[in-house]
Amino acid sequence: MTNRTFMTTLRQILKRPWSPRVPAPLVHLGAWLINSDPNIALTGRRAVPTNLEALEYSFQYTDLNTALHNLNT
Repeated sequence: MTNRTFMTTLRQILKRPWSPRVPAPLVHLGAWLINSDPNIALTGRRAVPTNLEALEYSFQYTDLNTALHNLNT
């Protein structure tokens, strides 16, 4: 899932209006302030739970809408 899709869904669930993109220099500044990697926000990561899948782990929430609705209640 792209960050765009995630943020759109998150804003819908939280009933927040559209917001503009954050310029890269501000992302770098924010990442520096919280001691994080700005590339995670700027380029993303393809994360696959390989170890959990190998153990046949069953996720309770398999789609974003359901998971976010659960967190918001």
